[in-house]
This record gives sequence, structure tokens and C-alpha cells, in this order.
Amino acid sequence: MKRIASLALALLGLAAAAPAAHASSYALLGFGPKAGTGGDLGDSANGDTRTLRAGLGQRIGPVGLEGSLFGADLIGTGGRTFNDGREFWTLSAGLDLKGFFTIVGPIELFGKAGINHTWVQGNELSGTGWDVGAGVQFVLDLPLGYAAVWADFTYQDLGLSDDNIDVDGSLNMVMVGASIGL
Repeated sequence: MKRIASLALALLGLAAAAPAAHASSYALLGFGPKAGTGGDLGDSANGDTRTLRAGLGQRIGPVGLEGSLFGADLIGTGGRTFNDGREFWTLSAGLDLKGFFTIVGPIELFGKAGINHTWVQGNELSGTGWDVGAGVQFVLDLPLGYAAVWADFTYQDLGLSDDNIDVDGSLNMVMVGASIGL
């Protein structure tokens, strides 16, 4: 957790030093194949068909703050309220701090770290967690404004519970998507 806090402070420092002319708001939409599961969650469910993400962000120079809703289809393998063969859906509301690094021309790498709250549709589990990730994007400077196509990997650590049970675990998600300036 100290590493995430240190990264957040460093990225905020970069944002304060960035020129205001590079500020832009954007919307994003992404999708990917089934998620990987780990921990107690991995013992009780597997990724099923897809992952999705939609969100809004604000970028100031090399730093962005992004709010998003993202989730994964799961299929229960038995135990911990994930009945065998039953379908489930995770929905997470997250807030990520992103750092962008131009490699060459319109190609940027980015890293992100954030916090989230997750609900599991199909049972009563919910809880908080954190996520980290990295990706690459191709930025398009269009006459109407900013646009980008991107691919990323996100590792999400979850602590879920209901009145009777605690489930710790993780989701690994690979997504591709697009962002467009607002």
C-alpha cells in the first residue's frame, strides 16, 4: 500500500508541473476475453465469457485521473456461495491514477493504480479492493480533438464478504478499447 501511495504522490507532483495546455477530458470503452481468477475467488469461480470497462477521465499532461465501471463474467465452480455452473457478474466502481509516457510519436505507455468497490451479481458478496495495471495506446490527433486506441492489463485484488462469509481473491483482465476527447 505504501508503494501505491508513493506512486500516487509522484504522479500528482508531475501533474502539478505539467502545462495546463495539455489538459483534456475523455470517455473510454473497452472489452476483453474472460478474466483469470485467483485466491479464494479462483477456488470458487472461473472467468466465463468477457470483461468490460466504461469510464471518464481527466488528463493533465502526463497524468490522468480516471473513474470507471468495470466487470467480468464468472461461472461458479462450487463453494463460497458460487454454485457450480451458475453464472455471476462482478461490477466494480473504481478510481485510478494513471501516468502516461510517450515512447515515440503517437505511441504511449501507461501505468495505473487505484481503488475500487465491487459487487457480485448473483449472490450477496461485495467489498473493496485495489488494482494496478499497464498498457499501451496509439494517440490520434484529430481535427475534432483527442482520440486513442489502447490495450491494457489490469490486476484487481478483491476482499468480498456478506453476512456469513469472506472471499479474498483476484481478477486478471486484458482489454482493448478506445478513448475519445470530450
